[in-house]
Amino acid sequence: MTAPVLEMSDASAAGFLPEQIDRIRQRAGEWIAESHTQSLVLLAARRGRIGLYESYGEIGRAHV
Repeated sequence: MTAPVLEMSDASAAGFLPEQIDRIRQRAGEWIAESHTQSLVLLAARRGRIGLYESYGEIGRAHV
């Protein structure tokens, strides 16, 4: 059995409305700006196509 594969795509080709993806991006930026979280990664996929894959914020280096 083969593992499922995701491929990069644009929002429309993945079946998402671009306005919805824009709203998700906006909200992620607000969460970072308002210090609700230090960083986050967004991934939205549909039918094997990735319509959104982005990271926001930053994480400091761990001291070991």
